[in-house]
Amino acid sequence: MKQSLGAPHGRTRLQDVAKAANVSIATASKVINGRTNVASDTRERVERAVRELGYIKAKSGDDAASGVIEVVFTALDHFWVTDVLQGISIVTEEQEARLEVSADAADTSWVERAIVNQFLGVIAVMPSPDADLTAKLAARRIPCVLVDPWGNPPAPGVLSVQTDFWSGGLIAVRHLVGMGHRRIATITGQTSEMRANAQLDGFGSGLDEAGIPRDDRMVVRAAASCGRGREAAMTLLTMPEGERPTAIVAQTDLIAMGVYQAAWELGLRIPDDLSVVGYDDIRPAQYMTPPLTTVARPMNRMGQMAAQMIFDHRLEDEPVDGRMIAPPVLVERDSVAPPKMI
Repeated sequence: MKQSLGAPHGRTRLQDVAKAANVSIATASKVINGRTNVASDTRERVERAVRELGYIKAKSGDDAASGVIEVVFTALDHFWVTDVLQGISIVTEEQEARLEVSADAADTSWVERAIVNQFLGVIAVMPSPDADLTAKLAARRIPCVLVDPWGNPPAPGVLSVQTDFWSGGLIAVRHLVGMGHRRIATITGQTSEMRANAQLDGFGSGLDEAGIPRDDRMVVRAAASCGRGREAAMTLLTMPEGERPTAIVAQTDLIAMGVYQAAWELGLRIPDDLSVVGYDDIRPAQYMTPPLTTVARPMNRMGQMAAQMIFDHRLEDEPVDGRMIAPPVLVERDSVAPPKMI
């Protein structure tokens, strides 16, 4: 009897049948369980794979975990958690898989749970996942997909779906330049963060493209919070008249909220006295006063891409590197206007 290289204890698994027939695990399951909504040629391929591999259907409950994808967050209080889960669900519902959600990535029991139960895969939504943990999963042929790991670049061989933060920084500057701004500042993250460095590089490239000299005073680093954004904005907005920026690019929408607060305290009106561009497009951005122009990070789309990557990856004969990029999109609202004085 031919057996899968990755099958525990030598038993051929459902995913082995799916790989041999070049179909999704959900489709293989439909054929094996007698479902009728499968094309005849597809059914023949699955049945042939079942015969050739000697697959024996597990008793009720034995294969239940094989249809599970674990989604791991650092916490569930982020604005975009729902968007990610909705995107993942679009794919898992189509593939008839189930989701388990872990809300505390620091509790690494999710790794052992995925290994012991032979989950289909893991989707990790966190800044900088531990390379040892992802390697541990890879050694058991359980794909792990990182969603926008903005803290550090993914280790070689680790699957990821990422936003092009560099392009996001460039897009924001181009929009402001197109509106006539020349004194453009940015509030960005720490030098240790991949996201912050990429966005700042894109921001600088936008200035170079427009022939605007770079000015270190126009770059302030701050943690991604409303409070830190306010403090950083105060530094920029209390510069002498004629030197003060007419526009600020905030690394996150939370920082942009802090910019709004600082502007209000200083008696500056947005966008009449100051234009602001955020990043992320979290849900509250559209309800700010005025609604915030921002660079959208497509978390719903990235959730879909991550889930599909797991199903596609399981059909590969050997583990392969995989990195997909979701392009950012400018969402124009009412926080940007031409400057009063150029």
